[in-house]
Amino acid sequence: MGEKVLYLLARALARLAGAVDRPRLAAARFAREATAALDGQALLHDIGGLTRQQEALRDRLETPLLCQGDDATMLAAAEMGRGACLAGMGDYEEAAACMERASRLVPGDARPVFNRAFCLELAEEYEMAVRGYEEAARLVHEPRWEELRRGLCLVRLGRTEEAARCFDGMLRRDPGDDEAWLERGRLFHARGEDDMALECYGKAVRANPENAEAWRCRGSLLAAVGRTGEAAECYRHALRTVPRDPEVLEAAGESYLAEGDHREAEACFSRALEEGPDRLASWLGLAMCREGRGNLEGALECVEEAIARNSRAAEAWNEKGNILSLIGATERARDCYLRALELEEAFLEAWFNLAKVQEELGNRAAAAAALQRYREHAPPQWDCEKDEAEKTLDEWQAGAERVEA
Repeated sequence: MGEKVLYLLARALARLAGAVDRPRLAAARFAREATAALDGQALLHDIGGLTRQQEALRDRLETPLLCQGDDATMLAAAEMGRGACLAGMGDYEEAAACMERASRLVPGDARPVFNRAFCLELAEEYEMAVRGYEEAARLVHEPRWEELRRGLCLVRLGRTEEAARCFDGMLRRDPGDDEAWLERGRLFHARGEDDMALECYGKAVRANPENAEAWRCRGSLLAAVGRTGEAAECYRHALRTVPRDPEVLEAAGESYLAEGDHREAEACFSRALEEGPDRLASWLGLAMCREGRGNLEGALECVEEAIARNSRAAEAWNEKGNILSLIGATERARDCYLRALELEEAFLEAWFNLAKVQEELGNRAAAAAALQRYREHAPPQWDCEKDEAEKTLDEWQAGAERVEA
């Protein structure tokens, strides 16, 4: 939406610049087209960065257009257009000021009021944004977006019960509102009520099968409880709507990986890297895919690429240690695990892996110390792994006592 609006504004202004002899006529044409472009109340939901041409648009909107004529609608449209440009450049406070001036020019129009509130939300002024959305809601017959954004700001403020009432109000007005079901699901998930969250996400995607975020959230929750096959199916649905979204591609890749489908997983991670070559999770996912298919040299290349891009990523050093251990380079693997723990001392998986390679190297005392560190700090849900560590420690102790005897 944001890019489309900025394109329309630029096109209208180009016509205005070529109509020097008829400034009022051109300005009126600009006002009509800009106002039409700004008609969506979610205008600023997806503003991206601006080109130099769009920065020039911002300046031109400020100088000749705002200084000529007394047409309130035209001036309000110009203020909102300039505000959109400023928001795209990250100057949210000045963008909010533009929207406020527009709202004074056209009192009773919800659009500049809504957009000012959204700029305040982007500036993390959530209390002021809540009040702005409340004002905008009073100016429209069906305040869907106003209530949605207000609820999201309330979540940011920790006022989750009020947020829930916002989303519930939306659902009373429209039981098929996918965005309201999505946000209701997120609130349930934050409270640990995952069954309710799954139900809400399911209702969101049934109401709107193209709601990629609802599919992603449902998939993430299913993956977290080990239902990786169902999670992968959710991500497939999401990718039909957002085929180039790197976060969805990575999540899909992880689900395929958990299912043992290394080929599909590798395809997802590779596509994610096409969107952003510095994505650490994708490089590591690609490494694990190749490792799973027996291509250890290829896996090592991927993990080294990850380290080259972020040398302080503990998980990358841990994965490199895993690959080196499989290759048989045990001492180098130990050094990688030590480096991972130097970067992140609480990295429990690295402690467990370090214990294994120390044992292989004959460093029984160092191995026992690493395994003890792992056993003491592993979370309760890791009881099976902790029991295995306890068993291993007992075996090592028994072995040491036999040697001494």
